[in-house]
Amino acid sequence: MTATRKWVTTAVVGIAAFPAAIVVHNVLSAIVGGEEVVSFVIALLVAPGVMAVGTLGAARALTRHARFAPVGRSLVVAGSGLAVFALYALLVPVIRLGADSDIPAALDAIVLPLSGAALAIGAALAALARLRLRATISSSG
Repeated sequence: MTATRKWVTTAVVGIAAFPAAIVVHNVLSAIVGGEEVVSFVIALLVAPGVMAVGTLGAARALTRHARFAPVGRSLVVAGSGLAVFALYALLVPVIRLGADSDIPAALDAIVLPLSGAALAIGAALAALARLRLRATISSSG
């Protein structure tokens, strides 16, 4: 389970970096009087990518153990939602540069809710699987 700790730590770093980068971005943008790019990129690209890598890595480690496989499979769903968001955030500047104005709005309306839904469903399933695992351990012990 040491491998799982490594991946969970990676996900936690991304989770902590996300709001921190947003706050730093807002503060620096207010000071500069315009958009500050570095913290924006960290908040929009790097942090979700790190969360996705950590979540999918933990999912892979957990699915290797039969006892924790349901939690791992649930984290695959949640991690996929994070990965879709990170990939979309990476590609959205390219899409906005070369597309009609309707295409980015349509993609926003499709990709972002799907990403959020996958994340929410995966997290809920992981919580339920973990509760079921805890109940199984309590009843057998």
